[in-house]
Amino acid sequence: MILETIRREIETSRNTRYAISKETGVSQEQPCRPMHGRSLSCKSAENLLENFGFELKKRKDPNENLQAKIHYQGWATSRRLKVVFGLH
Repeated sequence: MILETIRREIETSRNTRYAISKETGVSQEQPCRPMHGRSLSCKSAENLLENFGFELKKRKDPNENLQAKIHYQGWATSRRLKVVFGLH
């Protein structure tokens, strides 16, 4: 989930991977790693996610994210899921 998020953000970014590495202070190789299915160190992932505007927060209710996750996946993956879950 974390690497998928980083990959998606890099793909949709207007910046090059080189520019992203300079902004975040990670080596030039780091933004390329998730694009090829390879892992990142926790620190590199943290720097990249922070650069993209993400923050880590603990949910008050562990079940709170279930509907949001279904909603997000419904929009991201297919129209069929939107219809199945009534997410118009």
